[in-house]
Order: sequence, then structure tokens, then C-alpha cells
Amino acid sequence: MKSGSPKHSSPKTRDPKSGPKPLPTRPKPASRFPYLWPSVIGGFAALCIVFFVYDRAMNGPFLFDDSYLPYRMPAYWDAPLTSWIGTLRPLLMLSYWLNFHLAREVSYSYHFFNVVLHFLNGVLIYLALRKLLDWAGARNSLREIAAVFAAGLFWLHPLQTESVSYIASRSETLSVFFFLAAFVVFLYRKSSSISILAALGVLVCFVAACLSKEHTVILPALLLLTDYYWNPGFSLRGVWRNWKLYVPVSVLAALGVAFVWFFVLKGAATAGFSVRGLTWYQYFFTECRVIWKYVLLFVFPFWQNLDADVPISRGIVDHGAIVGLLGLVAVSAAAWIYRRRFPLASYGWFVFLFLLAPTSSIVPIADPYAERRLYLPFIGLLLIAAEFVR
Repeated sequence: MKSGSPKHSSPKTRDPKSGPKPLPTRPKPASRFPYLWPSVIGGFAALCIVFFVYDRAMNGPFLFDDSYLPYRMPAYWDAPLTSWIGTLRPLLMLSYWLNFHLAREVSYSYHFFNVVLHFLNGVLIYLALRKLLDWAGARNSLREIAAVFAAGLFWLHPLQTESVSYIASRSETLSVFFFLAAFVVFLYRKSSSISILAALGVLVCFVAACLSKEHTVILPALLLLTDYYWNPGFSLRGVWRNWKLYVPVSVLAALGVAFVWFFVLKGAATAGFSVRGLTWYQYFFTECRVIWKYVLLFVFPFWQNLDADVPISRGIVDHGAIVGLLGLVAVSAAAWIYRRRFPLASYGWFVFLFLLAPTSSIVPIADPYAERRLYLPFIGLLLIAAEFVR
């Protein structure tokens, strides 16, 4: 090369064995629902398992309180819809009216409806636990495992048998469906301050739950507890942020309590402060024992009984009521002290007590013990179990 000639840069050498360089490809867009198909397949499998477990009860006969409900009373068979829903719990009676006009006195239709409701409630339990585990800081894989475990326990636990298999207990499955729907809408709001639309969804579901069974009037207490524990964490700031929900929901709850008092409890012979031979403090002492019986059945589901004979504690030491009371106080104190270390378990314990309060506190009920009453508070015990898994 002569001096002064322009210099040309030589091309970079390439390994002849490497072949031509492939053209760049555009990355595939990420799916908006990466777990859609696994969730659908898993949900269908869960539905099949739930129906398999309750298969032997699907053709079970009408029992006990079924005889006092409209679908077993010929006077209602040709009556208009208004005659059915004009009584207490109109949404519950509407569901019975639909069953009756679909299958008349074939019990399979009634059981089928109950099992479907139970499955849907398990789905809502999964969604609620998934969000709460996320707030508690659980990793993605562990969050999914714990949420699926909790839903599976809810679906298959023997303690749920009475609520699902007993047709008259649809008041539990139906009211809890609307209750959990309101709770899930509340949990999955887009910001710490709930929007008007989300608040409206919570209110609609809350009203539907109360029109199915009265014990769901306790929902505002659950929402307040949830905001205190998780929004942003052990603070009342979240409660003030969501005043647009708490003002109307408190009004509705007050109306619900007034309705229950004047139209259900005031003159009732089997529930309320007019129950013969049972005072409010005697019922309270009795429930201090019964609550631990519920917890024991959750851990060891043996000795279940549809109509157990529970003796009344006439005084604080009668039948060991004081031991149950001291146990409740001790566990509640421990849950409060260790609320930051074990937030899910602490929160779950108080959820359990709050949701059990309408039937297991100071308002006497002639039958102080019933396994179906644990159907709604069950979520509190599931949260404690999820803490152990986490």
C-alpha cells in the first residue's frame, strides 16, 4: 500500500462455522393472564372433587327444619312469589322458590345448589387469602400454596358437612357467598382509599348478605379490623381514608341490627333475650366453652353431632366456664402482643371471634351449639393455618 493512500478498516473476522447471524425477532407480548389456564383447570378439578365428596348427600331426604320451610308446605306450592319472599330472609326464600319450580320436591336440585354455593365460597376464600398473604409479605409461590391450601381446607373439612348437606342450612352458604363477595371487593380495591364504585359494590353485596341471613350484619367490624391491620398497618389512617364506605355501611348495619332486634329477637322464643330459662350471662359463660369446642373440631374433626347436648353454665365456674373464658382472654392478649410478628395469625384470631360474635356471645339462642355456625368464622381459623404455612 502506497504511503498517503486512504486507510480502510478491515471487516471483523467471523468464525466460518458460526453461520450467518440470525435476524432479531420481536419478543412475544406478555400475557395479561399468565395463570388463566392453570387456574381454570385447577378450579374445574376442585369442583369435581367437591362434588365427589358430597355425592352421597346429593339425593339425601328433607330433614328436620326442612319441614317448616315453604318448599315442604303445600300451602305455598301454588302461592305467588311474593308469598315466599315476603317473610324473613327474602333472598334465601327466592333461592328456594327457584329450586321448587325447577324440581318441585326432588331433593337433588336443592343439594346441587348448596354444593355449587360452597364451591364458589371456596373460590372467594382463595382470593381473599391470596390478597391477605400478599399484604403479609408472602413470596409468590408460597402465597399461592398457602391460599390453595386454605381453599382446599374450606372445601373439604368435615366440619362444613352440616352447612353444605343440610338444605335448611343454605342460609349459611348463601349469606356467606354475598358476605365474602363484599369482602373480596373491599380487598381488591385499586388504592388504599376505596372508590365510589367499589364502595357501592361492597354495599350491594352487604345488603344481599343481610337479606339472606342476619348474622352477616357483622361485616363492618371485619372491614374496620382489616383496615387497621393492613392499611397501612396497625393504624387508623386507613379507616379515615375510607369514610365514604364506613358512613353508609354503618347506617345500613344500624338499620339491620334494629330490624333484627324488633322483628326477630324481641318476641322470639328460641333466640333473643326472651328465651325462657336462659339469661345473657349464662349464655355467655356457655359460649366460652363452646368456642373452644369449635376450635377443637377444626383441628380434630371427630365426635361431630348434628344435635349435641351442651349443658348450660349457670355460673362462671359451672362446667369449667371460667377456664374457657381465661383461655379466650389469654389467647386474645397474646394475639395482640404478637400482632406485628405474626400478623396473619393475630388478625385471623380476631376475625374468628368477631364473625362468631352474632351467635356466640351474649344474645341467647335456645340451641347454644351448632356446627353450621362456624361456616362464616371458618375464615379466621384458615388465616391462622395460613400463618403456619407461611
